[in-house]
Amino acid sequence: MMQFGYREGYCHFPKFDFRQIKITRDDIGRRDIFTLDEYDKLVNFMKTYTSVKECPDKSIREERLMVRDCVFIASNTMLRVGELWALEWRDIVDIEKTVDEQNQTVHLVTINVRPEISKVRTSRRVITRGGEYIQRLRKHSSFTAPNDFLFSAVDGTAILNRKKWYAHWKNLMVGIGIENYQERKLTWYSLRHFGITCRIRAKVPFGDISKVAGTSVSHIESHYGHYDDDMLKSTALRNFSIKPDGLSLK
Repeated sequence: MMQFGYREGYCHFPKFDFRQIKITRDDIGRRDIFTLDEYDKLVNFMKTYTSVKECPDKSIREERLMVRDCVFIASNTMLRVGELWALEWRDIVDIEKTVDEQNQTVHLVTINVRPEISKVRTSRRVITRGGEYIQRLRKHSSFTAPNDFLFSAVDGTAILNRKKWYAHWKNLMVGIGIENYQERKLTWYSLRHFGITCRIRAKVPFGDISKVAGTSVSHIESHYGHYDDDMLKSTALRNFSIKPDGLSLK
């Protein structure tokens, strides 16, 4: 803009002389993440937060139940917040009950992320854990037509107001004793971070995580690889032995 003005004679200098801004990699898009203990506290607190005793008003309780299910769905599906809140019931392709590699029952949900709700404007089909929470959400919802939003406001088919989402988030964070959640940048988006980190902890290859999360492997490595002490200890405790045909990690 300044170069244009200089060429056309509107100003007498071609550019502004600003001090160069330096940003380290750790400063770019860095958000904090829940520890396992904090997430357990969140899970337990939501039982009280959605109880009839704590919330006797039916409509308010229904809204809190939806918020509770959103927390679980977000941390299991690893969807972006914008994608999550824009999901419609037609986007839920299938929910399958099966068992994982430890013979634990899981509900796998197949979700169609439409290009119009994707941050990168490309569609993707994902299969993740968390189907049971979507089933529970449907059970409590009054609006389950194909084009209705999963997270509709209790009194209508529009998406729950953004201010309400963040008011509930404040209640949850203060309720589990994280009053500095804004300073730590713990937001709804942090649930995506937590879900991705749990998949890393489960030793899922970064390439597979990137396909589900809809982001690049390098982005996961630089933004989502929040290694906690247990993960670091696991790395340090790995060992190797020397065999005739070469090294072997244990």
